[in-house]
Amino acid sequence: MTRDIGAEFRAIHRPGDPFILGNAWDAGTAKMLVALGAPAIATSSAAHAFTLGRKDGGTVSRDEALTHACDLVAAVNVPVSGDFENGYGDDPDTCAETVRLSFEAGLAGISIEDTNFEAGNSYDRELAIERIRTAASAARACPRDFVLVARADGIMEGNYDIDEAIARLEGYAEAGADCLYAPMPKTMGDLQRIVAIGKSR
Repeated sequence: MTRDIGAEFRAIHRPGDPFILGNAWDAGTAKMLVALGAPAIATSSAAHAFTLGRKDGGTVSRDEALTHACDLVAAVNVPVSGDFENGYGDDPDTCAETVRLSFEAGLAGISIEDTNFEAGNSYDRELAIERIRTAASAARACPRDFVLVARADGIMEGNYDIDEAIARLEGYAEAGADCLYAPMPKTMGDLQRIVAIGKSR
């Protein structure tokens, strides 16, 4: 029977029972994290860029990110998720293509954020949600399970506040995202608001 790595990754996402998703920067650290007990591995856009002598944020191409992800997939026997920045393009169809290529690379899922690197800000909310809707449709069309994480990075980037982040996360959920992430909320109250979205789904 063909292994469904996406279903394995989804199965460890249990409400009230968080797990450590180890961020690896190469095959060696991926193996080390698994040996320490990590049930899944994620690539890290920042860590990967740093190993190439570059800064984080749109400096790594999709082909480079996929090649790096394949190295991690080959190194470990646990699900691997790709930190794939903004999906490597502004257009929703580009995000969908990134999903399809990630599936073909053997990844269990990917995350897509709402940062417009070229403009130096965040995509408009409607476009951000449409990008996730199109990516989610591509994920559901994959022959096996594939976990799509939708990110609202504007709090971390200083582009919008918690209210806007909540509106985006709710839109992502309605658009079909499997998981939601808003890095670096400013208060525990803000974090509780973010978590409450997941509990209401």
